[in-house]
Amino acid sequence: MTSDVVLCLESDHLKDVSERMKARHLKNIPVVDVKRRPSGLLNARAVLRVLLGDAEQEEAQIIDYVKGVGYQ
Repeated sequence: MTSDVVLCLESDHLKDVSERMKARHLKNIPVVDVKRRPSGLLNARAVLRVLLGDAEQEEAQIIDYVKGVGYQ
């Protein structure tokens, strides 16, 4: 019996890849190019680091907007 290999393309959005990994309980996912040749391996820790960094940046922008910083 074989199962489908879960992988992602280099062009996939990180949030989509994260959701795919979460749904399948994966810690790592192979990354392939458009010709389906392996180009790397993405791990959950790296995904979380990037997504949390993006969230922190968005939070800082919202706080600045609410405070009126840079909008006068």
